[in-house]
Amino acid sequence: VEAGRILDINVEGDSQRAIIKEIQYDSMGSDIIHLDLLRIKLDEVIAISVPVQIKGIAKGIDEGGIQEVLRNEIQIKCLPTQIPEFIDVDVSDLGIQEALHLGDLTLPEGVELDDDPGYTVVSIVTKAAEPEPVAAEGEEEGAEPAEGEETPAEGDGDAESKEDKGE
Repeated sequence: VEAGRILDINVEGDSQRAIIKEIQYDSMGSDIIHLDLLRIKLDEVIAISVPVQIKGIAKGIDEGGIQEVLRNEIQIKCLPTQIPEFIDVDVSDLGIQEALHLGDLTLPEGVELDDDPGYTVVSIVTKAAEPEPVAAEGEEEGAEPAEGEETPAEGDGDAESKEDKGE
């Protein structure tokens, strides 16, 4: 059962058309526990969410980038008979630091975007640089402790110094 599929339902002896707006499954994902239906007329435009399907491998991935999918579904408007199962998003030409926005997508005939065309669907970003080790304030990396100071490894693990204990 998929969202957007047109159903004929019988409500108290009256046949009506509806689409599945949302499906909720049990925790195992095998049994339907709830169905949201939307009553429709075949000649009236409706707004509905449709999943995106990523196609291809971005050239930016071969250059060391990481693909980030920011939108898994988009809002569209169309007649109920024109609802696509998904919207293809071809990322093949995306390089590092490039993105595809909703306005860049090619929608099927009769389907309009019902979302901000500036929203990013997928982008290719550079890998985060490894953070460099930071020395504690007042210390330089590799510096020896001042005379009379103990390094944490030399101490007895007790928070109090020997002087505080009277030793």
